Amino acid sequence: MGVIVMLIFGMLFLLLVLCIIIGSISDSQDVQDVWFVITLVVTICIIGGVIAIPLKHMEYKSNINKFISVQSTLDTARLNGDTINDATLQLSIVDSNKWLASAQYYNNTVFDIWIPDEVMELKPIK
Repeated sequence: MGVIVMLIFGMLFLLLVLCIIIGSISDSQDVQDVWFVITLVVTICIIGGVIAIPLKHMEYKSNINKFISVQSTLDTARLNGDTINDATLQLSIVDSNKWLASAQYYNNTVFDIWIPDEVMELKPIK
């Protein structure tokens, strides 16, 4: 989801630059008014995107804490000699590992501003 949002954010920025260029070279007042409105809407969307970056970062921080919680629950169960036959716990492990793999992959791309670097220190739950 973060990748899609970032791509949209980039396209909005390019659209903003295009609107400013077309609006500034146009001779017609009607065309300038239309481009001004489009520029205003795109600017509002970009500001919303800038606000969304820290929110997405906080979401990843929360998911890191959830991952650590699942890992610690599993470690405690293993120390107590409990078998891991609980289907809910196994599904939680699978979901946590899927999230970790995705987060680590996207942290190594250009979208890494969304994801805290501490995600790279986590290891999959076994």
